Order: sequence, then C-alpha cells, then structure tokens
Amino acid sequence: MTPLSSVYKSTLLRRHLGIYLRERRDSVRWRSLAVTAVQTSVTQSAIQRLEAGAIQRPCRFKVEALCKFYGLGRSEIKSIVAVVDHARAGSDPVVLDGVSSAHFDLYAQIEERAHRIVGYHDVVPELLRTPQYHRALTAGGPDHDDPAQALARATVEVSARGILLTRGINPVQLDLLLDESVLYRIVGDAAVTAAQLRVVASAVRWPNVTVRLVPHTAGVVAGRVPTPFTLLESCTDAPVVVFSCGAGDLYSDNPRYIEKHRALAIALRATAIGPAETQCILLDAAARLDDRCHSVRVPGTRQWAAEVTPSGTPIHSTASDPTPVHWIPPLSALPSGSMDMTGA
Repeated sequence: MTPLSSVYKSTLLRRHLGIYLRERRDSVRWRSLAVTAVQTSVTQSAIQRLEAGAIQRPCRFKVEALCKFYGLGRSEIKSIVAVVDHARAGSDPVVLDGVSSAHFDLYAQIEERAHRIVGYHDVVPELLRTPQYHRALTAGGPDHDDPAQALARATVEVSARGILLTRGINPVQLDLLLDESVLYRIVGDAAVTAAQLRVVASAVRWPNVTVRLVPHTAGVVAGRVPTPFTLLESCTDAPVVVFSCGAGDLYSDNPRYIEKHRALAIALRATAIGPAETQCILLDAAARLDDRCHSVRVPGTRQWAAEVTPSGTPIHSTASDPTPVHWIPPLSALPSGSMDMTGA
C-alpha cells in the first residue's frame, strides 16, 4: 500500500512561516517593505515571496536576518530557524521538533483563521476550558512554582482562545465530540473538574457550538480505536488536521489525511449521544463531583438557568434570556430512547 504522505510535499509550514514574518514586520509601523529590504540586504521581492509562502526552500540566513531586524531574542530566532528547516523539508505530517510554542504557535495561527472546527478529545479543548482546568493541564510551565502567576497566565491563554467562540461577528463553529472518559478524569481536583463540566454543558446551548459524548460502548469506530484529533477548516486556506502521537502533535494539510479524519468524525458522530442528553450527563457528572467535594447528598434533580463563558462571564441573564429555566433530570429519569445513538 502506498503511504498517505508519499509524493506529497506539504506547504503548511512555509505558508504559516510567511504569516508569522508578515505579522512581525507589521508589528512596528515604520518597518516598511522598503526599509526592511535596505536594512537587512534582503530584496523586497524575496521578502514578499517569503511572506506569501511562495519560496519552496526558504533561506535560513535571510529569515534569520529578518528576525534580528525585527528585534527577536536569541531563543526565539533559534525556534524560527528550526521552523525554516522543517519548512524546507516539506515533510508530511509535520512534527515541530525543536520549536517552542511560546515562540511559534502553529496551532494558534491555524485556529485563528478557522471558521469551523471539528474535534474528538478525551479532555476539554482550550476553546472551552476554564483557567483552573487549563492551569492543571499545563502544569510545569515557567511559572509553575507560583500558583498566582500560573493562574494569571492560564486566564490570558484561555480568554484569547475562547473569544473565537463568543465574538459578535463570525464566531467559530465548533463541533465537539468528547470521549466519555472526560467525565471521570479528575483534572486539578473534583471542584475544578465539576466547574469545567458545567461550562461545557452551558456551551451546548450556544448557537455555534455542538457537543456530543462518545460512549465507551461505541467500541471500535470505522475499524479503529479513535484517538484525539482536530480538523480545522478555513474560508481562506486549506483545511488542516492535527492529531497526536508519542512524539507530540502532528499537522497535515494532505487531502488524504483530511478526508480520512472527516470520515472518522462522521462515524464518531453516528455513535455519539445527542447534545441534549450530553448536557444532562455533563451536569449529572458535575453534581456527583460536588458530592465528592462537599460530602453532602445532592438532590436528584438540578436547576440550570444561567450560561457562562469559561472565564465565568454570563452570556445570557435571566432578565434578557427568554428561554425558561430547565429542570435537568438524573440519568435514571431520562425517558426511554432519549439516548439518541444517531447523533441527531
């Protein structure tokens, strides 16, 4: 069988390297194309082609000269030169060895330009994370010894991502498939996990968000045990799929990988529980975690009216939201057949 990546040379990295260089040049107003060319001895044509991702094998010395002129630090330049080396190889899928996401965050670049995101995850993705949940998942960063700084950094990171879903114009369309294990995996502590599950349950009612749980009883899907992936589709660029392996995240714009993961998403959706039932299950799981936190019995039915963003800001108030308060029944009270296995 011919490997998926044979004869395919990815342009993903060189295109996003170009975006990065253009944003760096634009970050200081006086660095016009003409001034940059004179100061770096890189021709205007070469700069334009680099920024457009049109050079098949970018010159690492020219990119390094541009980075120095833009005022980048030594460690950041080292990461960008590593990106150049990966871009020159054109390998598919892309693994960013030797590149710090603090200096070159490829996923964030792709996500910012996406209009639709389809993902299957065993933890809540960053778009819907609370700062506390995100801090627990990213423990070990540069300020991990200072809880206050770590939480502040996590708040900034999730707020920057979350705005993609809540902005007033063209919010990202999110189709989220969550593995059932997200209900049982304690991240941080029980209280942090319970709060996170409530945020996801709240997001079920957002018009641009669909959340479905994939139960363990789904078993093998499309002939394989599914692993986490994210498919990002853009109106202005080729779609990209991001999936995990032991070495880290893999990125691909190979049409065959894209179609393979689109088919997997359809198969997972067909085995998943519907959004309304998913909301009930998430809230029930959060209630059970509350029992664990407070050692008190939580009633079998729970009232849920307000919707919040991951940062805790209400999206709808009871005064402005005409939707009536819903009483969420316990799982045992769900009507027969309510566990919609069609994913409708």
